[in-house]
Amino acid sequence: LDPVAIQKIAEGYLQGSRAWVIPRTNELLISKSEFRNYILDHVPGLDDVTISIPTRTSVAISVVEKKPMFEWCAATCFFVDQNGLVYDAAPTFSDGVFVTFGGQASDGVITDPTNPLNQRFASRAEFQNLVGLVRSLGNYPMKVLGVELFGQINTSELMYPDLMIGPDDIAMRVGS
Repeated sequence: LDPVAIQKIAEGYLQGSRAWVIPRTNELLISKSEFRNYILDHVPGLDDVTISIPTRTSVAISVVEKKPMFEWCAATCFFVDQNGLVYDAAPTFSDGVFVTFGGQASDGVITDPTNPLNQRFASRAEFQNLVGLVRSLGNYPMKVLGVELFGQINTSELMYPDLMIGPDDIAMRVGS
């Protein structure tokens, strides 16, 4: 994470005034929870933010970066957190570094695959079901490398269009 970018976002929050009179920089009126949520909303790669005011003229911001758990790929790949939220662009990895999800469940909300940040390719509940399935298959002598969701599909675009694939079906790519 770029500390300068986070500083600029924080400065953006502190600009202006409350009720058109009181500066937002007044330490007595800074809402730490509102400030925290503002930063979390503007930096999707953060898992947590702590705001403190050590002196009357300074604000200390501590951040915890999200840990990538999975990736979701369309034309490019993005990191996905433990709750199924797409939050940052991912570099190209070798197979097996992260379980790679593709497609979208019928309850997914990604409207633009080129910019899916802060969106979900499956609802929280559906994502937790998929993660549970992937983890349970880890008990067998194989490794799940990828999961393709067919929630919203055009069967004519499939490699084998005669397959009986319907909404909410999945395909898994495994290795050993």
